[in-house]
Amino acid sequence: MGLYEELRAAHGPVAPVLLDGDVRAWLVLGYLENRDVASRPTQFSRDPRVWHGWRSGEIDPATSPLMPMIGWRPDCVCADGEEHQRLRGAVTAGLSQFDHRGVCRHITRFAHQVIDGFCEKGEAELVGQFTEHLPMLTLIHLLGMTDEEAPSWCTPPGTSSRPPRRRSPATPSSWRASNGSSPPSAPTRGTTSPPP
Repeated sequence: MGLYEELRAAHGPVAPVLLDGDVRAWLVLGYLENRDVASRPTQFSRDPRVWHGWRSGEIDPATSPLMPMIGWRPDCVCADGEEHQRLRGAVTAGLSQFDHRGVCRHITRFAHQVIDGFCEKGEAELVGQFTEHLPMLTLIHLLGMTDEEAPSWCTPPGTSSRPPRRRSPATPSSWRASNGSSPPSAPTRGTTSPPP
């Protein structure tokens, strides 16, 4: 039985967990519960600065390895209310230029490429070998880089010294021309939120 299954069996859809450094947190495991947390920003703020770990001293910002995940950033992931809507509007406007079917086709192609890279071994560390690479490959394509330079951006620092070459970014018309579809509707709200 995997870790999430064990947590669900022991605690249900919301489980108490200890993060690195014995930082207390809640892990929301259920889909409906994640939707509920994401839809109530007044009760479950996206701003990690309000988290109990800062006030209690459980988290040392100078040494905690959790900082990339829980540190505050001036972006829509860490903002609530009108500021979240303003920042998210810019992201949504940028992403709405791309045809969803065209993006899905590229994601599928990149997923196959990444899986082909480790499938012969019969095992994989999915975070390091898949989930960190697939979004990066997709974003690299959306930003207009060539397929040849994508591996240099998706490898650990220091493993490739080749400088990136730029080409013009993918445009909505080029995506539509490649699959003949119309512009997509805006993406729906994500479910990212800091622990309560």
